[in-house]
Amino acid sequence: MDEFESRDKGNLAETGTEQDTGPAGAEKINGPRTVKTARPPVKEEVNVVPYDPQWPVLFEEEKEHLLSCLPKHLIGRIEHFGSTAVPDLPAKPIVDMLVEVTDLDETRRLIAPILEAQGYEYFWRPTRGDDVPPFYAWFIKRDKNGKRTHHIHMVEDHFEHWERLLFRDYLVEHPNAAKEYGALKLKFSQIHRNDRIAYTEAKTDFIVRVTGTAKEYYGRARPDGDAAFYRAAGPSGAVTYVPLLEVSEEEELAVVQSVLAHTGIPCIVRGPGMLPARQHSGGQAGKGPFRIDVPGDDLWKARDILLANVYRPVSELRVKAMEMKLLSGIIWGAVWSALGFVLACVFVPEDWDQISRLSVYILAGFTALVLGNAIQRSRQKSRGQENNPWLK
Repeated sequence: MDEFESRDKGNLAETGTEQDTGPAGAEKINGPRTVKTARPPVKEEVNVVPYDPQWPVLFEEEKEHLLSCLPKHLIGRIEHFGSTAVPDLPAKPIVDMLVEVTDLDETRRLIAPILEAQGYEYFWRPTRGDDVPPFYAWFIKRDKNGKRTHHIHMVEDHFEHWERLLFRDYLVEHPNAAKEYGALKLKFSQIHRNDRIAYTEAKTDFIVRVTGTAKEYYGRARPDGDAAFYRAAGPSGAVTYVPLLEVSEEEELAVVQSVLAHTGIPCIVRGPGMLPARQHSGGQAGKGPFRIDVPGDDLWKARDILLANVYRPVSELRVKAMEMKLLSGIIWGAVWSALGFVLACVFVPEDWDQISRLSVYILAGFTALVLGNAIQRSRQKSRGQENNPWLK
């Protein structure tokens, strides 16, 4: 992630050309042989391009791939971070992924061979400087032409890397800050076109300032549970949040949040793109679908609570509502049809033949039925019930 490489004054910056192995200070593992690649950084062109809507898609595809091929007991949350995770922000066309692992030693032993066999490049990388622990597992994925497409950072839950989500989410939620950062990236990429280290260092002041602001912003108590998540995601210790369910309607979202809050289970609401969804100005919630995440330890408890208190009762109520709606429709249909038939009997001349009279009776009854249903729907709409999924 180029934003935070600058924190180490270039020591963690990507170095060399696309054919080079990796950053200075990292150890590349080639089977049983360990090769130290601590060479002096060389010049590399800075390639900042306009935002590509495919970046989130590439992240989701790679996430699904990792979850399908890696040991499930080692993998926790997987996050998209860096500039490619911020809508409309220019970036280097490399998707950064932050993967939580339960044990880095086991990651080296089990995960690294799996990904290396698939063509990924693996480095045992220092968090700071050339050789300053804690180390973590870092992978480069390339396309068929040898260009980097993904950087995969695998860390345990207590690593400081999780603070990078604060920077990402703050830019997502504050478009003006993202716009300012995008302008700086374009400016510095022109000034330092052939010097990636100078480019990353030039952004340091902005990154440090905004990250500090984000820590304060997300550290405030929030009723939607975000503060608990971000405190847990910092160096003081992490809590793994896992998906509970997705909802598409704001009414259902409000009910689920209320039930979870009443039982003391914190939750994170994520909107489109699976970034944190917050209240917009005017108090209107963002558009769905919404995903609700809860701590992994509370997952089954939350499911049981929602099933017992929300979805099973609602399901039973919906069945009863459908039965009542069907019965009501039959009764009202009969009433309106009878009314149409009576009116036809009153106004149709007696000298008409039997077939004509019968046709008018049927047409009058059907017309009265249609008009009656239209009147009922109009009444429901005026009470705000027409599109309420809880009343269907």
